[in-house]
Amino acid sequence: RTAELFHELTGKGKQVAICGQLRYNTYNDKNGKPQRTTQIFVQEFLVLSPADKHSSK
Repeated sequence: RTAELFHELTGKGKQVAICGQLRYNTYNDKNGKPQRTTQIFVQEFLVLSPADKHSSK
């Protein structure tokens, strides 16, 4: 539900503060080349930008 709410309340150019954890993972792709991924586990977020007056939401 947090992801759905985040999607509804934010958009391109909106400023947000996020509290959570970053997790880094490594794996080898199908060619054997090492790859890295970053996952963000959000515990809380705060929308810092004011509401858009022209938004239809």
